Amino acid sequence: MKIFLRGPPYLLLYYALIEDFVSKATRIFFENMAVDTAFLGADPDDWEREVSFREGLAVINKVKVVNDVAERAVALITEINQILTKDEEQKQYLLQVVAENRKKCPRASKKDFL
Repeated sequence: MKIFLRGPPYLLLYYALIEDFVSKATRIFFENMAVDTAFLGADPDDWEREVSFREGLAVINKVKVVNDVAERAVALITEINQILTKDEEQKQYLLQVVAENRKKCPRASKKDFL
């Protein structure tokens, strides 16, 4: 049975079990990253002594983490800025209009306008 706790994150982690962090997707992730999962059969306290764990950790530490959504947003606003106007005053006005529209329609999506 799953119990949902409320409270500070450090307290939630204190009560968390390894099962709270592992799912079917975890296995798929390891497979996609070509990480040997033999260490999962050992006690977590012993993982650092397992060769498969150390090799897998080395692979995972090389993965570059990116915020794809933020990068796309920056690229989009940069492109819009270059296309729409070169006038800084017009750009500021446009950003104000967009911000006001988001206040009026906070959950609007593309399908709402089609």
